[in-house]
Amino acid sequence: MKRLVVALLLLLALSACRGPELAINDFETEEDMLRLTWRCPYWLEQTTKFVTSGEHGLLVEMPPRQYPTLYLREVPADWRGYNMFEFDVLAPAGLAGQDLMVRIDDKGPSDNFADRFEAAVPLTGAPQHVQLPVERIGRGNGGRELDLGSIERVMFYLKQSDKRVMLYFDGVRLTR
Repeated sequence: MKRLVVALLLLLALSACRGPELAINDFETEEDMLRLTWRCPYWLEQTTKFVTSGEHGLLVEMPPRQYPTLYLREVPADWRGYNMFEFDVLAPAGLAGQDLMVRIDDKGPSDNFADRFEAAVPLTGAPQHVQLPVERIGRGNGGRELDLGSIERVMFYLKQSDKRVMLYFDGVRLTR
């Protein structure tokens, strides 16, 4: 019995050791860059023109098309215990008024809109700090609830772009 109590206390202490913030991607290292979908005719590169965390941010050039998307792979699966999904974005003034879509999928079926989370973030043409409550993400879009213990991917996209666009991102993270 004493061992069980000690083991439970140790488990509790270890779970409390997770910091107040968990980086999903802050675009600082080569490993961070390799966890992005990289395909032509997109261009992705580290930048110092928009930095809110560390020494680098991300510049994304997206081609003119329907649903140009930045796809973050290998995101932390367990979002339980966090309060906010946060990121920083800068879009040029020409995109002000358009929506940046944020899509988050768990390992369950997500082909139907109702079985995933999506939110529209109106772009302003100025630097923006975006916070989305994890509790709200877990409710999904009105179909099934997402399993916050098995998140699989995060995507940022525009619904349509008639010209090549540049977006800057940094500090994609979870916070308590």
